[in-house]
Amino acid sequence: LMAGKLVQIATANITSPTATVSLTGIDDDSTYIVTFNTLTTSNDTKNPRFRVTKASDSSADSTANYDFATRSFRTDTGYNNGANVDNTSFSIGNIGNGTQETAQGIIYLYQFADSSHPSYMRIEANYRHSTSSVLFAQFGGGVHTVNQANNGVEFFENGGDTITGTFTLYKLVAS
Repeated sequence: LMAGKLVQIATANITSPTATVSLTGIDDDSTYIVTFNTLTTSNDTKNPRFRVTKASDSSADSTANYDFATRSFRTDTGYNNGANVDNTSFSIGNIGNGTQETAQGIIYLYQFADSSHPSYMRIEANYRHSTSSVLFAQFGGGVHTVNQANNGVEFFENGGDTITGTFTLYKLVAS
């Protein structure tokens, strides 16, 4: 982790299923960190995702301008590589509604408030896969390829399902 201390900006503890969870409050070019814990979906075999929220109106940017690459280490067969360009969001994994099918992770956010550069992210997450309960440890990075100021992130499930969990946005400040 980088030198400094974390200051909590926003948090949402979602216990009743909801379609989206937004965390906003990014207002400068500092590094920000988002954590998610016990992220679950209401139905099985679902794909929780996240995307940036625009600083201009705090709405989620669902344009096809998300590029990412990940590697997921698995407890059963080794690893999977994943990559995508021109997607409408970043993927977290494939989970379900079983007792142990939750996702936990940390997302590092870079250059989010800078309107003259794209926004970058790095993810570290683990989850149990929805169809096999295999543990996945996912690492990777991505870029929202639009030069625009962003003020946060929105979590959702790609097929329209609902999600629960605890989501927190932190700002990394000099100590």
